[in-house]
Amino acid sequence: SGLTNVRGSYDGDAAYDDGTYSNGAIASIHNHADNILIVGIGEIQAVLNGVEFRTRHNDYNLNMPHTTSTEYGETEPIPYPDVPPEVEAAGSVANQITEMQEWFRAFKTQNK
Repeated sequence: SGLTNVRGSYDGDAAYDDGTYSNGAIASIHNHADNILIVGIGEIQAVLNGVEFRTRHNDYNLNMPHTTSTEYGETEPIPYPDVPPEVEAAGSVANQITEMQEWFRAFKTQNK
């Protein structure tokens, strides 16, 4: 089971240059800077438990199952987290930006 082909970037003709694992974005996962609510995944072929699947270009809204509706398949937007109190208390906008950047850095490096 796994990815067998991904439509994406190639920088050579050797098998290891295949976009399934070497193009810098696994499965051609990409952002949509023009729409904060969409995450993109490239067209892929995959084998799951011996069955081959092919997809078209996959762009998904960041939704989750609805928390109160009983309607089948109903979703709602994923809620944004609150701004950390340390950021709000940082004073000027420039200081708040610097503090928030530190939060992102700490998350990325897991405080290492």
